[in-house]
Amino acid sequence: MRRTHKVTGTEFGTKTWIEVEGKNGQKGYFWYLQGVADEYHRFLNEREATLLTGEDFQSNLAGLAGAGSASFGDANSVTFTKGLIPQISADGNVEAYTSGSLAITDIENMTKELQKNRGARESMIACGHNFKLDVDALIYNGGGSFLGTSGVQFAAFQGVENQDIRFSIDGIEFGGYKFALKTLDMFSDPNLLGYAGGVYGELGIVIPMDDTVVYNNMNSSTGVLVPSLTLNYLDNDEGGRDYMEWVTGKGMGAATSGDDFFEVHMLSHCGLEVSALNRFGLFVG
Repeated sequence: MRRTHKVTGTEFGTKTWIEVEGKNGQKGYFWYLQGVADEYHRFLNEREATLLTGEDFQSNLAGLAGAGSASFGDANSVTFTKGLIPQISADGNVEAYTSGSLAITDIENMTKELQKNRGARESMIACGHNFKLDVDALIYNGGGSFLGTSGVQFAAFQGVENQDIRFSIDGIEFGGYKFALKTLDMFSDPNLLGYAGGVYGELGIVIPMDDTVVYNNMNSSTGVLVPSLTLNYLDNDEGGRDYMEWVTGKGMGAATSGDDFFEVHMLSHCGLEVSALNRFGLFVG
C-alpha cells in the first residue's frame, strides 16, 4: 500500500502538541503536523481493511491502470493481497444464518465443523455490530429459541438500592468450544466497511487463538507449530517494510526541490499468511 500526504510551507506552520505511541507501546508528546498524523492513522485503517477484505485480482491486471510488475515500486503502483474474509469464505467453515434471527443451531453447526476439523477450543469472533446484537438477543425470547419462553433474570435482588440488568454477551461456550466476541468498529464506520447496503455488519469471523501444525512436505512425519495468522514482510537495514516513511521536497528535514511544499510518503509491503483455514469460520448473515 502507498499513501502520500502533501504539506505546503504555510501549513507547515500549523502544528499541534499531540500524544503519540511508539512501536513498543511507549507514549510521548511531540510537535507534529496533525494532517500527517491523521493520514498515518487513515493509512493503517485502510491497510487493516485490505488485510480483512482484499481480493486477489492478479489474473485481471490488464484493465487496472498502474497495476502490475512494470510499475511496481512507483508512487502510483498497485498490488493486491487476498484478505482474511475471502480466504475463509473460499476454504473455511461458513455458516449462513438469518440476519436478526441468529439461532443456537447456527452456533452448534459451527462447533460441529470445528470438531471435525480439529479446530481450536478457544477462538475469537471478530464481528460487526449487527451480529453482536443478534448474539445478545439470544439472552431473551426475542429472536430465537435459545431460552424457550422464560428468559433469564440476573441478580434479582442483592439488597442494594440500584440494580443493573445486563443483556449483553461477551463470550459463548458451547459443545466444549469457547468464543470471545470482539466488535470491529470499522464494520460500522460508514467511511470504511459500514457503508450503506454493506454486508460486514452481519459477519462474524471465527479466528483460532492457538497455534497450528505445519508439516514438512519432504517428511510428513515431522512438523512445526506456527501461528494461525502471520503478517509477513521483508526486514532490512531501514527497519523493515511493514511500514516505511520518508519525506521529499522542502521541509521536515528534506531539501530536495525548489518547491514550497514537502510530501510525506508512506509504504507498507506485507502479506497475510493464514495457516489451516479449515480451523477458521465465518458466520454470514
